[in-house]
Amino acid sequence: MLIVVVLSARRPKVPAVAHLQPNKATEYRRQVEKIRTIARQLSLNEIRNQLLDSAQHLEVLAEDEKRKAQQVAPIRGLNQKREY
Repeated sequence: MLIVVVLSARRPKVPAVAHLQPNKATEYRRQVEKIRTIARQLSLNEIRNQLLDSAQHLEVLAEDEKRKAQQVAPIRGLNQKREY
């Protein structure tokens, strides 16, 4: 299973009131801790293996699609009229 962390660059539409700033900072710190926890649980080898597994799976899918296309191509050729 591949874990991807996406950080949004968009800022939530919050009124620019001074008393809201500590809540925003608290939310950022909460997100920081979540990301650090995930980062501590993962290793480079684990991530590398997940990426290699994904690449292998995509390779199998590509070969399946190529095989299907080759099976359909001769059938299409039989239905076409040849003019000599």
